[in-house]
Amino acid sequence: MHRLLISGLVLLLISACTPQKEHTAPGKNQVYQYATIKALLEGGYDGDMTMGELAQHGDFGIGTFNALDGEMVVLDGTVYQIKTDGLAYEPGTDTKTPFAVLTHFEADTSFALSGEMSYDELLTTLDESVKSRNLFYAIRIDGEFSGLKTRSVPVQTRPYRPLGEVVEAQSIFQLEVTEGSMVGFRFPEYTKEINVPGYHLHYLDDQRKKGGHVLAVKSATAMVSIDYIPNLYLALPENSDFHNLDLTKDREEDLDKVEKLRN
Repeated sequence: MHRLLISGLVLLLISACTPQKEHTAPGKNQVYQYATIKALLEGGYDGDMTMGELAQHGDFGIGTFNALDGEMVVLDGTVYQIKTDGLAYEPGTDTKTPFAVLTHFEADTSFALSGEMSYDELLTTLDESVKSRNLFYAIRIDGEFSGLKTRSVPVQTRPYRPLGEVVEAQSIFQLEVTEGSMVGFRFPEYTKEINVPGYHLHYLDDQRKKGGHVLAVKSATAMVSIDYIPNLYLALPENSDFHNLDLTKDREEDLDKVEKLRN
């Protein structure tokens, strides 16, 4: 019987009162998550996890950077930072993150897709291919896309505003025809307090020069690879910012605004 490794929800809350220690995760075949989406929505934009530490937990994933400085794409073991100029950079190993989700990607199934499709239609196709909506999936889509819209948000300064306000100043990039990879995850609905329920995808082109958080697409000729993952390991920040956040507010409307195209 598979064991859902959300022990961090209990153990890490207890450890918040103990001396800080390294974030470690037992084994592979799991999603490793640092911090929660709820904390990010509340303005928890500074974490204590470095890129060097993060690299120990996977070669594939998404997230952001301290002060909300760009969209993160981890692809084939390399971390990329897409800033508000739409360009991809490689951050230093000492660069830190307030939120990231990684895994060691190993595809369990793959299939081709081709033709015109909206982003919602793409997600519906993906849903038809997952074995259960109650488990975790890493999604990789490699190919050619047209009408692809991505975004990044501007770096923030203190005092931090909630993410729902920050995203109103997002930079949107229109890629008419581009070849590259969509990278991300599908989380179950019941995890909405800790991650984005449903799909959360970022993009990086084949030249490793452009990308961002995926907002829309018009067509795709691509190969979809899906990694079924039965385990989740959640590590929480051990800093005063996270400890003092009010995580009881209902931010569902803000999350919807953050994840979808609004301008």
